[in-house]
Order: sequence, then C-alpha cells, then structure tokens
Amino acid sequence: MTTPPHTHNTVAYFLDQLYGDQHGYMLLAWIDGDPREGMPNTYREEYYELPRQRRALNQRIAALHDCRSQYDGTPGMNIYVSQCLFTAPKRSYHTALPSRWLWVDDVTPETPCTMLVQSSAQSYQAWLQLDQALNAKERSQFQQRLRCAWQADSCSANAIGLVRVPAGYNRKRHSRFAVHLAHTSATMWTTATLKQKLPPLDQTTTTIDMAAVEQWYGNLDGLLNAQGLPRRWRNPVVPGWRVLRGDLSGGSTSEDRYIVIKSLVLHGYPDAEIMALARALCDFGASSDKGSAWLDTDITRCLAKVRAAHPHVTISPTRTAATQSAQPLPQVAPRRRGRPHRITSDVAFCQTFEAADAGTHILMQTVGERARALKVSKATIERYERVWRHAGYIERITPASRAYSYLVITEAGRTQYQVLRSTRKNHQTTVEQPRPTTIRQHVTDTGPLKKATNIPPDAGSGVPSAYPCVLHPDARHPHETIHGGTHPTTGTTHEAPPLPNTEQQPGNIPSVPEEATPITLADAVREAFAAYGQVARLTTKQIRSYLTANYPDELATWHDAALTYWIAAIRKERGWQRQIAALKTKPYAYLVRLDKKISRILIEHTSGINAPLYPWACAMTSHVTVELARREPMHDRASIHRQRARHTACVEAIERDRQPRQPRGQTVEQIMCVASVAMPNEVHIDHDNSTVPATLAEAVQWLRGCHPNVQRAQVAHLDDLAWWQHRVPIDLSPALVQQAAQWWYRERYTHDTACGQGDGGAGASWRSQLAPMNRSRVSLHQHTAFS
Repeated sequence: MTTPPHTHNTVAYFLDQLYGDQHGYMLLAWIDGDPREGMPNTYREEYYELPRQRRALNQRIAALHDCRSQYDGTPGMNIYVSQCLFTAPKRSYHTALPSRWLWVDDVTPETPCTMLVQSSAQSYQAWLQLDQALNAKERSQFQQRLRCAWQADSCSANAIGLVRVPAGYNRKRHSRFAVHLAHTSATMWTTATLKQKLPPLDQTTTTIDMAAVEQWYGNLDGLLNAQGLPRRWRNPVVPGWRVLRGDLSGGSTSEDRYIVIKSLVLHGYPDAEIMALARALCDFGASSDKGSAWLDTDITRCLAKVRAAHPHVTISPTRTAATQSAQPLPQVAPRRRGRPHRITSDVAFCQTFEAADAGTHILMQTVGERARALKVSKATIERYERVWRHAGYIERITPASRAYSYLVITEAGRTQYQVLRSTRKNHQTTVEQPRPTTIRQHVTDTGPLKKATNIPPDAGSGVPSAYPCVLHPDARHPHETIHGGTHPTTGTTHEAPPLPNTEQQPGNIPSVPEEATPITLADAVREAFAAYGQVARLTTKQIRSYLTANYPDELATWHDAALTYWIAAIRKERGWQRQIAALKTKPYAYLVRLDKKISRILIEHTSGINAPLYPWACAMTSHVTVELARREPMHDRASIHRQRARHTACVEAIERDRQPRQPRGQTVEQIMCVASVAMPNEVHIDHDNSTVPATLAEAVQWLRGCHPNVQRAQVAHLDDLAWWQHRVPIDLSPALVQQAAQWWYRERYTHDTACGQGDGGAGASWRSQLAPMNRSRVSLHQHTAFS
C-alpha cells in the first residue's frame, strides 16, 4: 500500500487511473460554497474531450483549487468529476461508456479498496478496480450490493453520478475540508469473486398508504403535539434535537434520516405516520436538491430496511384529540365574521381609479404603497386585486428586475368605475350588504386554467347587484360601513337591510339576468392574458389551453385566423401599455426624440415606410405630449442653469482674449508689404529712406500718417487694425500672399538693379525663392528672409 503526496500531481494520478487512455467526454463540475447555507446555487459544469484536452483539464482543476470563494474569501471550491466517460457531452446511462471502476460513498477507513478518497473528517469514498470493463447498469448493480454489504450511502447506486476529486474542498456544513487520497493499492477484483461474495440485492419492499400519508401531513401539528417521541425531540436537551437540527450525528444526511426512521419504527409508529414525520423533520434540503420523489424513495428504502431487521415490533397508531382532513381555509377568520370591513372592494377600486393617472390610467404604486395609502393591510389589497384581476379590471405589471410594480386599469375597469360612480350617486343612503362568501373562494380554489362556476352576479361583471357597496353618510370613518346597531355619535339606530328582492324597485338597478351575453373572442383572449398574470412571454399554446378549459363550445366556433389575430393584437396592446408606463422614467431628450418620431409618422400617415407604426403613434402621441408638458418646467430650470454656466465660460474666454499676446515673428516688412498690396496708390516704400519704421507700433503710425483717411472698414481684409495693436498674427489668403510676394520681388529687384547688382545676381535668387511660395498655401510670415 502506498500513500501519494498531497500535490497537484495527485490529481493527474487520480484522473489517469480513473480514465486511462479511453476516448470520450468527461464532466467537470464545481460549486462555490454550500447552497444549503443560504447561498445561491453556484453550480457550474464543463465537458472535456479526453485524452485530447487532458492538459486543459488539469490546468482548470489547478485554477479552481487556487480560486477564492466569493462569499468568505478563502481559496477552494467543491470540485467534482464524472465516474466514467460518455460518448457525447451529456451525462446519462445511454451515453455512458464502460468503465473498470466501482465507487461507494460513505465507507470506513478500513474498507478494502484500490483507492480511498477522504472527503470529510469522518467520510471516505472507496474505489474498486475490476478486471474487466462493465457498462453503467452492471456497475450500478454491483455498487448497490456493495452499499448493502458495507452500509454505505444510498447515492452509491448511481453509476454516472459526480464524485469528489482530490485537490477540491468540501464546503458543506460551514467547513472547509481538503479532499485528498488517503491511500492507494494495486489490488484488483474480479467480477466472478464479487458476485460470489457480495450479498444479493435487498428485495424487501414496503407498501405505504399515500392517502394516509397526505392526511397526516395535512394534520402535522396534531401528530407533533401528541404524546410520543416527536414531542420529546423538540426539547433541545435530548440528543434527538441535534439530529433534527442537522448536526450530522451519523456523518451524513442519509444516516441521520435512517436513525430517525429507526427510532420511530422501534416506538411503534405506523408507516404512514413515519413517512409524514420524515418528510417534515428529515428533509435536510433533499427535496430542493434532488426532488421530493427521491426523498420519498429514500424514506421508503430506509423504512423497508428497518422493518426487515425488526419484524416483531408492535404498531400502535397515534391518537389525536381532533383529527380532521385538510381543507381550504374559510373566507375570513372566525373572529372576523360579522364585523364591518374598513373598506370594501368597490370603494377601494374607485379610490384606486381616482388615484391613477387620468390620461394613461396607470398607477405607479406597489401593493405595499397602495395598502399604506388606503390604511389597510397588504393582504387586503392583494385579495382585492385578485378579484379585480380575475374580473379583468386591472393588470399588475412587474418588470423582470422586480424592483417595483405598477397597476394598469383596463377598459373594463373604466366601465366598472363609471357604473360604481353612478350607483353611488343614486344610492347615497343605501347600507352596504355583507360581501358574498364565494368571492374569495373562486379565486383561491381555481387556477389560471380553471374558471370558477360559483362567482356571484356582482363579482367580475360590469353590472352591479341590487344592493351595491356604498358608504353610509353617518359613518365614523369615510371608509367604514355600518351594518346595524346604534350609531356611537348620533344614537340613531340602523337596522340591517333585508334580503334583496328579485323584483325591480324604484331607484334600484336590476340584477344581472340569468342568461349572460356570449363572450367575444377578444374578451376571452384578454381574460386569458389576465389570468396568467405578468408572464414574460405568453405562448399561443397557453392561450389555447386556457380557452379550451373555459370556453370549449365557443372555441369550436372561433376561427383560427381570428384567434391568431387577436392574440397578436392584445399582446401588442399590452406592450404599448408597458411603454406608456415607462415614459415617466425616460429622460427629457428621449421624449423629445420620441415626439419628433411620432409627429413624422402621423404626418406620413399610411403612405411612408412607417405605415405599420401608425397605430402605435396614435396610441402614444397623447401620453408623450402630457409627459413633455409635465417635464418642460423642470427642463427649463435646468436649461437656465446650463445657460448661466455657459455665459460665465464665454465671459472668461473674452477676458482671456483681451489680454495682449506675444508676437509670433511678424516683421515690419510684412506689414508694409500687406499695406502696399491693399493700398498701392497710397503706400510706397523707399528703401533708401532712413525713415522706414523699425517697430510694429511705428509701422502702424506710419501707415496712418501716409493715409490719414484710412478707416477700419477699408482694411477689414487685413483682419482689423487690432491685429497691429495687440500683435495678433493674421491668416492671409493665398492670392493676397502671392500679390504681396510679387510686389516685394518687383520692389527689391528694381532696387537691386538700380544699385548696379544686375539681373544675374539677386534677381535670380529671388525668383528661386518665390517659386515654392507660388505653389503652396503658406502664410506670408514664413517667407520674409529674402536677402
């Protein structure tokens, strides 16, 4: 027996022994932290093709070993690999390749094996090497027999499951244990020897009455409070409390579950009661990780195993004081019955409608904000909104971020508000009738695919009943109604109203007739959208399933093309409502651009390329106009602030420009040249005259003295006289530069000829210097040195 070193080389040794030179896909998975500790599910997986990507696999495992957790900052991840290779990047029994290794979880350190991996302080995983490769189903049977022989964990039966790899960490239960190879050996087992020595599979099964399990699971309080073992477990002093709390007294969740089930069996509990108690007390997160079906199977397996080991235990069922079957909750609590409501559903709907935006009929309030506004509980608002949503009056829109929600009042809700408003005007002294007990029942007992059949006439219809819900004029609170008794302030006695009469009375609105108007296809589709609530994308199949469940007869008469049209139209209508609701969160510049786009679409009408957007523009124009009018004062105030800041910057720039600047190499000759070109009749330079100005200031004064009538407008092409005063360089046009250069050449050439220098001296040099000047757009001050 040899003990390998605890380095990254151990990982390469482990993978070489497990996969060898076999070709296929292997699965590498890792988890950051423990999801059962309240952390989000950070499970990630990658497939690698071996042996081609073996080097990349080793590098990835080394990087995960050194990676730090995002929760506590400590290095290490839960690293897993598959037990075998697969023919495709899919982990299933169908794609699993044959393997020569058997894996058993949760064994003792003395277990004979080829490789022993220590995964926690008290848990080991055994690997047995076979003389031949077996498929996944055969390996699963051998691993089940090894599990029964060594009392191992039930997960050992999975022949394609994920196993821990050395170099990873076990982060379960607030721990950080380094997984490593405990020891290795060269032992190899033959399949014939294992078949002879291993016990056969335990075929012991038990039959559990699942109806009784559901009954006890619905009356779990009576089972836990009865005189027996579960009641004593609730005492923190007894050892059973540590097991139920999940302190892993047995080393694993399966062993703890087995301990609890064995205790209940030895105390004489029936199988149905044990199943219900194990579900509630021994879940340990298995139902969320592996599913409730796996949990029931594991409980049944443990129960069958304990029953087979202790067949002579006397069963004594639990007797509770009052055992009753699970049933839906009543409409209101018993203490609430007969008491007046603070605010009724109709009054709350009217106030909600009045609080919404008059143009868009959208109320930007969450359920909690609406409850605080009406001074009622959040549960009351949720109950009322379920009734309104089922009737088609409202839609509660929740974005994907779930940061907020808002309310959209539909066309049916607007009609209902008008009906309730007229009813309140006609019945100012009518006392409110108690709310029917079936209003909530048709909401809680039915899902989106099952329409209630016991809805009262005034629930979900646009016509009120004979006794609508109105406020009493003498009520203590504007939202409180009085059903009978003596008023506390006036002493007036109010009798409870009699039962409604089916005959029409003066001043009363008749009740709904028995034969309702057939529903239209558009209303049915809207009802389907409202029943599903705020879903990211409702499919046509979901709408058809709702219509099939609620309107089978009408669906047979509706045409498929019409159904497809109305689904698309209402989906588009709901999208427009979401866009309208989002206008309040858009910036002002976006609204201006949107208004221009809508105006262009409306002008083009149906003749341009934006013809399909014409209905959208008609629906959005009024809402965008209202929002722009609301935002305009705020935008003006911000614009004034920005204008002031811009004005201040301009003033500072002007002050900087007024400061004198340094000259950039301008000479007196440049000024005289430009002046001669601009005013050839008034300016003439005599090079022999000693009175030629030597500075820029003298040049300005000389120019003004030569021609006193020179005005600023006449030398505007010289970029203003301020250039000479402040010594700012000018940017002359190429034509003016060429004229000045020719004049300067002519004057200098004439002067040189008169001095006897001839045509072959300075004149030739001046021509060569003027050649590049005529071909390029350069400033005059770049060609001043002509001598």
